[in-house]
Amino acid sequence: METVYNNLQSNWEVFLNLVGNEDNSAVGMLWVFGSFAITTGFYWVLSGLYLFMDITGRPKALQKYRIQKDRNNPLDMQKLQVVIKQVLFNQFVMGAFSAVVFHLLMKHQGYTSVEKLPSLFTFIFHIGGCLLCNEVGAYYIHRFLHHKRIYKYIHKVHHEYTAPIAATASYCHPLEYVLNNLSPVYLGLYVTNCHVVTGWVYFAWVIFNAVHEHSGYHLPFLPSTQAHDFHHAKFNVNYGIIGLLDWMHGTDATFRKNIAFKRHKRLFGLKPVDEIYPADRKRL
Repeated sequence: METVYNNLQSNWEVFLNLVGNEDNSAVGMLWVFGSFAITTGFYWVLSGLYLFMDITGRPKALQKYRIQKDRNNPLDMQKLQVVIKQVLFNQFVMGAFSAVVFHLLMKHQGYTSVEKLPSLFTFIFHIGGCLLCNEVGAYYIHRFLHHKRIYKYIHKVHHEYTAPIAATASYCHPLEYVLNNLSPVYLGLYVTNCHVVTGWVYFAWVIFNAVHEHSGYHLPFLPSTQAHDFHHAKFNVNYGIIGLLDWMHGTDATFRKNIAFKRHKRLFGLKPVDEIYPADRKRL
């Protein structure tokens, strides 16, 4: 383990020499531009893979893992163009604005030194803190956006897709993008004041989770997407990310009574979950 850490540290030092000395401008550049490149690039690579499956219907072997098989099949290309334009605006305009605000806040607080990589314990501890902040922040902000006096003005945009596709993970009102998509993530980074590499790993996880849970596919060996897909279908259920606060507040009650709850588990075989737990037609 020590040898692996030393090798990583050596490579990191080489990288730091390329981007400049450790001062506020260099650290800020790593956080702002490095994070933007990682999150935006990863978002579209992963979304692109799912879009290829949605548009072409290939590989055919994976189509049986669609959750709502009768929706987005075929995909409406005009609506997709609207989605792409809105997501790009959110990422390049609202995302850039939020990144600058975060940089100013962190500059005032004082960035953690980037020279030395964090230990494994520190890395895990900070990732855990970020996940906790994200779960709490995302749950309550998301639930707030569903309030009947607010929903139609902001969150309704995201719910235009009752059967989501991967690219719609960041398809939302610009204000929601800042409040619901970014703020809970930045909260964890601010509270933990973690190393920039920890932040990059965390960003990658957030992007993967958001894109995957909106994909509309329940694929083998990957985390189940049933909970959030059910949220888009029913609207007023499953507001959280991992489900802890939904369980505490009872906002998953409808989900737990549905066949989708039985299907909400990781698949360790190739048989589709709807064949393992077929729907009871009498209850539909």
